[in-house]
Amino acid sequence: MNTLLSLFSEKDEVGVRAPLVMALHISDDEHLQLKVATETNIIQHLHDILERPNPKLVDQSREGALSCLTAIGNIREECRKAIIDAKIVPLIVNCLTTGRMETKLGACQCARSLSRSVKALRTVIIDSGIADPLISVP
Repeated sequence: MNTLLSLFSEKDEVGVRAPLVMALHISDDEHLQLKVATETNIIQHLHDILERPNPKLVDQSREGALSCLTAIGNIREECRKAIIDAKIVPLIVNCLTTGRMETKLGACQCARSLSRSVKALRTVIIDSGIADPLISVP
């Protein structure tokens, strides 16, 4: 896990693919999702990728980060809370309004994953203004 996480900071295609590989690795393992979300700084790395993606591979960087966030927040409430506490929801809203269709799809999947938290749905997700971009995604 630590080796894969260290690849997130690479500036080439390896750094772009690392979040997607992590997402595939943890997607079916609840224990790994919790461990990655709570014991590493992966969510901050993903926040940074969404905020400042690789300039040459902007859409691919965002798609990988969104896929990884979706995998992390899919099952456990603690993981969704960690994602929301990192203030990633506004970045998801931004991804819904810009970029390729694949990026928008990744943002929709991430929003769906986070919406499984009723508490977050009532507060942060609705307050972020995510409804309008979600409805207008073609």
